[in-house]
Parts: sequence; structure tokens; C-alpha cells
Amino acid sequence: MKKINSLKELKKLCKTDYREFFIAIGPILRTSKTILYIPGEDLFVINHEINGSIEELTTKEIMDPGITNIGTAITRGAFYMY
Repeated sequence: MKKINSLKELKKLCKTDYREFFIAIGPILRTSKTILYIPGEDLFVINHEINGSIEELTTKEIMDPGITNIGTAITRGAFYMY
């Protein structure tokens, strides 16, 4: 597992194919996601494994805590790639 330290790193890892990530919630809980980044559109496609929902977010939206917790997890050191 690899800790994701920045949005730039996330973009680099996801720009060629979907990658599997998780947000660590405490010592034993996690929420899994698969993410693809489309550079030409500056768009993230996120598949939430917990319920199968898919959402598309811009770079600005992915860092907005009012929209998703991914940016907060990256900032707090709780976002990892499997």
C-alpha cells in the first residue's frame, strides 16, 4: 500500500488506467474507491465500491470537503493506493 501525499501524485497515478484506493477511517475501517483521471478534461471518474455509485469530479471539486472527503483524506495522510 502507498500513501498518496498530494493531488499531483493522485493525477499521475490515475491518468492511464483506473487504480484502486482507500480512505483509512480509524485503525481497521476503510472505504474503497477506483479512480481514473482524464487530463484533457481535468476530470476524475470515481467508483465508490461501498455502493457502486460513480461520480465525476473536477480537480477543484475533488479537493472541496463539501463535495467529497477525498481531498481531506489526502491532506490528513489517510488516502492510500492498494
